[in-house]
Amino acid sequence: MSFLDYVAGLQRVLAQVLQAGLGVAADLQEHSKGATVGYVRGMVRFADGSELHFREYLDTVLSEPRLMYVYHHQDAQRRLIFRYDNAAHDCNLLLNTGPLPDGSINAVDAATLREVGRRIRQNGFPTGTQRPSQNPSAAGPSVG
Repeated sequence: MSFLDYVAGLQRVLAQVLQAGLGVAADLQEHSKGATVGYVRGMVRFADGSELHFREYLDTVLSEPRLMYVYHHQDAQRRLIFRYDNAAHDCNLLLNTGPLPDGSINAVDAATLREVGRRIRQNGFPTGTQRPSQNPSAAGPSVG
């Protein structure tokens, strides 16, 4: 598939979203870097006021053509609903826990924190660049 074929497919999907009444506005920009390589950027505003912003850098001859992607969905007040991307990040571990008012740690949270610490000692701190399929030794049941 060529890059322009990929763009045409995106244009069809955006048109279908608008025709179905799910979206009220859409924008798509494309920058071709060759027959199979290019960059797309766009936005869909949905009927509820939320917006999906997306960017992709592609090489359509690859089995996984998205060399870079970002999908960012926000509500009408611009609060994050979800974000998916494959960009490398310095990782902060959001563990959704903290000390109790007396400074102690809930026993269940303490067990989770110990397990996270064990995995970091075993596998190293997450880099944000690895996917589970790239590091099978880090796979395992969820910790929460």
